[in-house]
Amino acid sequence: MRGALCLLFALWVAGCQTQPQQAGQLYQRGMAIIDQDGMRFRPCHGSHWHRQSSLPDALQSFLDKNPNRALLPIYLEGWGDQQASGDWQLSEARVVGGTLSSCARDLPGVYLHAGGEGPGWAVNLYRDQLTLRLPERRQTLVFTDPDPMRIGHIWRWESRLESDSGRLDLWLEVREEPCFDQRGYRYHLKADLEFDHERFEGCARMGDLQWLALTSRYRTDPQYLRRLDLLLKEDGTARWVENNGSGQPLDARVARWQWVGRDRLLLEVMDEAGESVDMTLPWRISANGELRLRGYSPALGEGVVMTPLGLPLQSPGWKNLP
Repeated sequence: MRGALCLLFALWVAGCQTQPQQAGQLYQRGMAIIDQDGMRFRPCHGSHWHRQSSLPDALQSFLDKNPNRALLPIYLEGWGDQQASGDWQLSEARVVGGTLSSCARDLPGVYLHAGGEGPGWAVNLYRDQLTLRLPERRQTLVFTDPDPMRIGHIWRWESRLESDSGRLDLWLEVREEPCFDQRGYRYHLKADLEFDHERFEGCARMGDLQWLALTSRYRTDPQYLRRLDLLLKEDGTARWVENNGSGQPLDARVARWQWVGRDRLLLEVMDEAGESVDMTLPWRISANGELRLRGYSPALGEGVVMTPLGLPLQSPGWKNLP
């Protein structure tokens, strides 16, 4: 029985860690420090600096335009690989520019964010709606069920809003083309908006970035009396495994999890039959990516800390984005 549970556990871990979103790569963000040997990169919710000998092309282009920025840490996000050693290698930077405070801008629930200046505008694309904000007009409009379309390397969303004054048509186009905002930050995506017969230009980026604070696997410190493993999947399912040692069988249970705040999640561990909730565990995500149990649990006590060991989770909303 113990061998079967171990095999099931190993298969579940493998399933958790093979969720590539783009050509076998994963999205990640963090801070980069440029030096004579290339750069060092630290994920926003990590504590380790990863060495990379070559710079992504977008970062090099940004530094060519802003050579003085090489003296300061630079915010990056984009596609890359986590090596067997655990080191990150970013191959395609999607956003270049910003400070450590950029790590706090998560855009939760927003699949895609686009905007520009002169005049100012901002669009947030959600699962089933699109919001348009026009600060100079003091307008915020909500369009439901925008129709998505893709033509080659152009992604387009169209929608219509009926109002007392008539019909308002909107379309948003996003394409893969370098774009710089007024601060000089570089984006991989350029955006064009047409609303009420007026054209707007700007840049676009992916949202829902709070997912990158979570990884697919966690484990308690060896000093803890029991070894606990937690495995998370993007679909909200989870696996909770307790190893009490002394030759006792593993206690592996089905679980489910959900966001309950920017840096908090709620885990519900089912009973052995998988029919009802046996434990409800609230966790807080610390700045270094650890999960810390909030409050007291009759089953676990208090002060439980779980260390991230897996790959960063990817937002389900990114699957059909440029």
